[in-house]
Amino acid sequence: NSKRLAQLSKKINNNTFQVTCADDLERIWFKKNKNVGLSAGASTPDYLIDEVENKIKYIYKDMI
Repeated sequence: NSKRLAQLSKKINNNTFQVTCADDLERIWFKKNKNVGLSAGASTPDYLIDEVENKIKYIYKDMI
């Protein structure tokens, strides 16, 4: 499940954040990071994953 994925990731990288939609993303999370990983639970709808991915791309594009 998604919560467990986030817990495991947080043990490896403290810059781990669990979101439920693109609106949950915080621009500050991306200021000092050049790389981003995105994972989702098996039941997460594709459209939500796409929205989060697109917002991350938008945030990085806007930072340049």
